[in-house]
Amino acid sequence: MNFLTLQVRFIAHSYSGVRLREDRSEELDWPPSPGRVLEALLSAALLGMKLSKEQRDETDAAFQWFERLSPPEIWASAQDETLRSRRRLAIPQNNPNKSKLEQHSMLLAPTLKAVSRTEDPLEIYYHWHIDRTPETDRHFEILHDAAARVSYLGRAEDRAELSLAIVSNRENARLVRWTPQNDGDTNLWVPRIGTTAALCRRYNEPPKWRQLKPASQDWMQRHRYSDDAPRPIQPVSVAIFKLFPDNDDPDGVALSCDPETSGLWRELFRKRIVDLARNDAYWDDSKLAVELLAGHAANGDRTQSPHLAIVPLPTLNRDHSADGRVRRVALIGYAAPEVETPAQEIYRTLYRALAGAVEDVETRFATKRSHLIQLRQVSTDEDKVWRQLCGKSRVWCSLTPAAISRGFKVPKHTPDGRLLSADERYQIKLGEWDKLLRDSLRHITLPERLISETRIEFSATPFLPKAKRAETYRAPGENAVLSHIRLTFPEPVKGPFILGDRRYFGFGLCVPVRPAT
Repeated sequence: MNFLTLQVRFIAHSYSGVRLREDRSEELDWPPSPGRVLEALLSAALLGMKLSKEQRDETDAAFQWFERLSPPEIWASAQDETLRSRRRLAIPQNNPNKSKLEQHSMLLAPTLKAVSRTEDPLEIYYHWHIDRTPETDRHFEILHDAAARVSYLGRAEDRAELSLAIVSNRENARLVRWTPQNDGDTNLWVPRIGTTAALCRRYNEPPKWRQLKPASQDWMQRHRYSDDAPRPIQPVSVAIFKLFPDNDDPDGVALSCDPETSGLWRELFRKRIVDLARNDAYWDDSKLAVELLAGHAANGDRTQSPHLAIVPLPTLNRDHSADGRVRRVALIGYAAPEVETPAQEIYRTLYRALAGAVEDVETRFATKRSHLIQLRQVSTDEDKVWRQLCGKSRVWCSLTPAAISRGFKVPKHTPDGRLLSADERYQIKLGEWDKLLRDSLRHITLPERLISETRIEFSATPFLPKAKRAETYRAPGENAVLSHIRLTFPEPVKGPFILGDRRYFGFGLCVPVRPAT
């Protein structure tokens, strides 16, 4: 198997290129998008060179072949998360705000930078799968020459050295692998057919007076990528529903509730979902639908297989400063690999049945008709809370407490008959909780090497602001131990994940804690 491999090494050991999210906000473009690479190569091939018509045709053919390659696999330097997430100072401000000198003492504007976590240089490898043919070799010569001419990739300070080769082995243990996936959590720009022609037109035709150049992204497409960071079992389907008063007001504000009463929304969804699961008219495989949606096997026993989690989501900003009230409920569908396809169809049918539904619910906000609640489905790509749950960090804290319902015993005496003190018994109890939580980490399929090195802390009080004490989440008749937890992994772990014995009811919902900036 052959690969067209481009190596990029940054001379200054940092990179500051950015990309735009769909909401037009900037984020660090790491790893650099394959579309950015095409732009850099094409610019180097055309800039300052006088090409004959034959040479120009050969160059166009090479880049048109290059743009048709499937999205590459990317190997990139691991990032120091404290530097990647922090806005670093770089560009002087002409008009500083004198009232904020204590915040920006150097009077510099912020920018984002990628910095290597090790002493090794900051570098990237792009691997495109190719078939080795005489045509491929002709195109390779043109692309190889263009790569040698590239001096910058990103912004003006991002000096880089590029080299192109055809290789058969693409692994590099020092780097993090990013693979193109339909369900990945990072959007990168990749070229589509016609990108080369559009960029050449922009290069040859000077922009009209007072007219902005068209964005290069117009000729590219977003492709989802995911890195190879450890991650627990992932859902096969997710839907988020916001709760609105059904008062014919399209601009009505979503209803909210305190975390103590989030069980109201959980029970609302649970009752509706169980009723739908038992309606055979909806499903081709009614037994599988009941198991996935209601959490019971065909004989009526609780299923041990993955099924639907009903998770009220407290509102939380990236800096954890939101009010913590529940304005949305996530339905997170899991399934075993052998039934993933029918499970996805069952979950989609459920979401369609719930979208726009109106429920008669007695709430603490009851006014004229406000007890009629409408469920409106929103996109997971745009929901800010869900995007946080899918983040990556070494430290994760519970937003809702984890539940431990499995039995454990704490002895009152030592083997030699000595009476244990209250503090000694408490330490033994924490040790038992620790073992049970590590079993839960195994159940959500995290690697054993991480589980053994993970530090687990327990607390009745929350580790996050705006969350509530663990006992305030206790439902009537609930006998499980409830405790907030903080997990410190030896390396960054990607979400989302829910931990503990009541995770299918939203207990043990964890969020990543980013380093302070």
